[in-house]
Amino acid sequence: MGCVSNCILVLVNLLVLLMGLAVIALSSVVLHTTKDYNRLIMEGVLMLPMWTLIGGICLTMVGFFGCCGAIRKSACMLRLYGALVLVFFGMELVCGILLLVNRDHVVEVLEDRMMKTFMKYNESDQALTDSIDIAQHDLECCGVNSYQDWFILLNSNDVTPGCCTGQLASADTCYKNINELNPETELPLQIYKKGCFSTMVEDLGEISTVLGIMCIVLVSMQLLCIIFAFVTASKVARRKEYNNIQLMR
Repeated sequence: MGCVSNCILVLVNLLVLLMGLAVIALSSVVLHTTKDYNRLIMEGVLMLPMWTLIGGICLTMVGFFGCCGAIRKSACMLRLYGALVLVFFGMELVCGILLLVNRDHVVEVLEDRMMKTFMKYNESDQALTDSIDIAQHDLECCGVNSYQDWFILLNSNDVTPGCCTGQLASADTCYKNINELNPETELPLQIYKKGCFSTMVEDLGEISTVLGIMCIVLVSMQLLCIIFAFVTASKVARRKEYNNIQLMR
């Protein structure tokens, strides 16, 4: 049983290590390809790639220490590893429960943060202004909840260049005097109507099933790691104690 649990622990942690490295690589690629969004990431609007990178680093560390402890068959290292994974598991459980209980409040906070960030458009931060326009164009959205947010934020009848679809008017005029357009025929051809926050919520909703399955798999692997870490540590400690007794005879 000790050999079996040790082998399973090595395999599971090797898988965790590979998953962590894959997440780090994927997050790094996303952060590199979305460098135009850097100011939005710094403002806390688009934090998912950064949090994913941090999660990948944690997974890699856990997998590495788990493999080392299992291969070296160190009872102390295995117990320390098991305790570390148990702490991570507890933190994830608490965060998950708090997120579910306060889901509406979290949505309001994120929406408010995006609104405050969009309020800084066209001030002294040109990098942020460019990031907002690029994000709106790439996500095919306009404003926070709708294009009409810009009427209030800019105190005019205009939106921003990033809202333009490029189908009806030139880039120099497509975002101006939007209220003069027919909302049913001309408006959808000239600018994106849906807000960026609404678009992001819908996109997350579409992948929520995949995210849920990934979370269940990750939690299951953590539970296996905890169980087999302490089982293997106990077997290693008993074997060491038995060997010491044999040496004393």
